[in-house]
Amino acid sequence: MPYRYRVDKKDDYIFFDVRGEADTVEDSRWFANEAIKEAERLDCDCLFFDERHLSMNLTSHDVYVLAEEFSQLLLHSGLRVAAFHVADNSDVGGAFETMLRNRSFNYRSFTDKDEALDWLVLKADS
Repeated sequence: MPYRYRVDKKDDYIFFDVRGEADTVEDSRWFANEAIKEAERLDCDCLFFDERHLSMNLTSHDVYVLAEEFSQLLLHSGLRVAAFHVADNSDVGGAFETMLRNRSFNYRSFTDKDEALDWLVLKADS
């Protein structure tokens, strides 16, 4: 898989250091399933994705397809996800956030790490 990730369980969340390339729906689907497995294994519902070293090359249609799939899969999971990325990925991250939040999933996209952690851990600004 084009994704590589490292997992570190923190006190209040799971930290994912995500690297590589997100070029296809299949790649992103694979990583989402891996993240869900880690959340279940570690019994934690707050996930922090550090995506600063991830190149996102998804189309708007890809983002739509994934948002549809993820919302069905995760709607009742109770997961809360903060994605921290570089400004170059803001378009894809922002589209993902809009589509998932419109489907009642707690996902936010950030370019500021502290803001992301505050939202995730303190559950501010739901």
